Amino acid sequence: MSSNAPQAQQAHNDPFTPRREHGGYWRAHKVGKGKNRHWVFRGQHQGEKVKAVLRKSKFFLITPALPFIASVIGLIVVGALFGINPSGDSFWALLEVIMLVLVIITGVYFAYNDLVLWWVETYIITDQRVLIWKGVLSPSREEFTVDKVVQVGSEQRGVISLLLNYGDVHLYLVGGKQPVLAKIHNPKGVRDLFEKVTDEFRRNKPAKEELHQEPKNPELHAALAQISQKEELPT
Repeated sequence: MSSNAPQAQQAHNDPFTPRREHGGYWRAHKVGKGKNRHWVFRGQHQGEKVKAVLRKSKFFLITPALPFIASVIGLIVVGALFGINPSGDSFWALLEVIMLVLVIITGVYFAYNDLVLWWVETYIITDQRVLIWKGVLSPSREEFTVDKVVQVGSEQRGVISLLLNYGDVHLYLVGGKQPVLAKIHNPKGVRDLFEKVTDEFRRNKPAKEELHQEPKNPELHAALAQISQKEELPT
C-alpha cells in the first residue's frame, strides 16, 4: 500500500461534548518551589494560569469507608479478645482469619470503587477555561471557555452540608448546558472565585472590530448616505 495514501481527517471535537481522554491519574500537580510553586496539567495552554483545582469534599469518603472501618475495628476487637481469653485459640484464630479477609475485601473495594474515583474526578479552573475530568476505565474530559458561562450558582442542601461546608456549584452556559461541580468544599467561595475569573477574562479579552465599517467604494458610500437621510413627511 502506498505511503502517500490520504489519511482520514479527524473530526473536530465539540468543546461542549465530553471526550474520551485519560490524562493520567494525576490530572493536575504542583511544580516549583516557594512563591513560584503552581499548578500544571496536561493540555495546558501557554500562559494559562490555574486558579483552582477542586475535588469532591473528603467528607464523602467517610460513608463509603464505613464497611472497611468496621472490619478493621472488628479485627482489632477479635485480637484483643484472643489476648484476654486464649483458651479458645482455634475459635479466635478462625475469627481473625475471617476478619482479615473482610478487611482485605472491603479495603480493596473502597480503594477502587470510591477512593480512586474520588481522586481522578477533578475540576480545574483557569483564567481561560474550566475542565472537568472524570472516570477511570472510561475516562473523559469536558472543557469550555469561561466566556461561555452566563451565570454561576451555588447550592447547599441540609444541615450537614452547611456544617461541613460542601455543596454544588452550577454553571449555566450559552446554549442551555448546565455542568455541575458536585459536592465540593466551600461552594460559595468557588462561586465567587469563578465570577472573579469570568470578569477578568471579559475585561482582558481584546475588543472585537466594529461590525459597521465605512465602505471603501465612494459610490456605495454616497448611496448609503442618501438612503439614510430622513425624508420629509407628506402634508
